[in-house]
Amino acid sequence: MTADASGGSISIYPNVSLGSAEGIPSTSVSMPVEPTSGLGNFKGVMLCNRPADVEAERRVALESKGPPPFRSAISKTYNDPLGLTPPNAVAGPTDCWSKRLSAPTAALRKHTQWLKSFAEGVAAKRAQKEESVKKEEERLRRISEFAARQREDVRRVLEDTRKSCEADDGARKEDSADAEESSAGRNCMEQAISGKKKKSGKGPKERPVWSLTEAQALEAAQVDEEELLAFAESVNFDEYINDLEFRTALAVMKV
Repeated sequence: MTADASGGSISIYPNVSLGSAEGIPSTSVSMPVEPTSGLGNFKGVMLCNRPADVEAERRVALESKGPPPFRSAISKTYNDPLGLTPPNAVAGPTDCWSKRLSAPTAALRKHTQWLKSFAEGVAAKRAQKEESVKKEEERLRRISEFAARQREDVRRVLEDTRKSCEADDGARKEDSADAEESSAGRNCMEQAISGKKKKSGKGPKERPVWSLTEAQALEAAQVDEEELLAFAESVNFDEYINDLEFRTALAVMKV
């Protein structure tokens, strides 16, 4: 408390006024103003939800078993009983059924026709590919069979040739005695031919043909004819026919 110049007193409390100089204070306390109904302690605070909504949610939370979830996370099935969803008969018709039962449009019909033609084309290509694979397998099988037959024929010819050669060898061994007897006569004929050659060797045979006269060339031709006739008379045809190399070459020519 302080005193002013007029002798009065000034109180430090703004709501308390002192009386006259007699010292008797007279108090007048101002009561606080009642806040606006419904705002409570939210005066001057900016909130997303109004106080009325918060109060309603608080009352719902008190009445229910627990506080409700955040507003943005509330689903339509919140607090529904657990279990399977009801069937369509119970749930009732939906918009999807009406869309399915609607008549097909022209674009849908064209697309269906295209799908059908595309499926037919794919099936035709698949069948054609399978047919080509079967033809290729059949061609390879025929080639393998032909090659097998050729190998079998060659094997059979070689076997026959071997057997015939073995038989010829046996026959040649049996005829070896006769061949030895006839070899003496053949040797004599060869000696005779060689003797003629020696006699005629000193003549014009030693000279080249281009240097011979007409008479000398005629004489040389007569000598060759005599030698050829002597060889034809003394040749042994059985020995040539029974020869292994000759028979092998003859069998190859026959094949």
